[in-house]
Amino acid sequence: MKMTDAQKDMYLAERVATEMRQYFIEKKILPQDARSLDMDTLAAMVAAVGGTLMPIPEGAESEEGVAYVEKDENDDSFTIYYAKPESENHVPYLSVLHELGHAALHLDKHKKLACKGLGTIHDEADLFARTLAMPRQIFEQVAVENLENGTFNLRNIVKTYREDYFQILQRGQELKIWE
Repeated sequence: MKMTDAQKDMYLAERVATEMRQYFIEKKILPQDARSLDMDTLAAMVAAVGGTLMPIPEGAESEEGVAYVEKDENDDSFTIYYAKPESENHVPYLSVLHELGHAALHLDKHKKLACKGLGTIHDEADLFARTLAMPRQIFEQVAVENLENGTFNLRNIVKTYREDYFQILQRGQELKIWE
């Protein structure tokens, strides 16, 4: 069976995220069983691969939305800008990891990437983010812990990961835990 170019790119995004997660674990930046991330951990992860994590400056018009990544013109470094969370209970970690995915997968071709709309590179960055944040083994464990009378309690899984319902639903589908 032959893979399409799009399938190859998605496979690559998943592999890079898995390898990067292992790198962060080996560097003791990320706990092996991390189920959600705080801003300090995200900043350390971004710094470990040559980047900087910064809030979008106050008063700056952000056409980019929740987050974007920008490559430094002088070297291989990059900055991920993110919208400040509305509360400490909701850290936009998948948005930051999405931009980290762009940095790892796409910044060699683009100076600046923003979360605007859908498309192949955004699908790849989304898969990268979910794979890094919710690896198969841990996600499956969380799903099984929240299996009640033959039905997954998605509300509890959402609370565990402190992410939105769509991202949790999408990850379960990617891993073929549910349809």
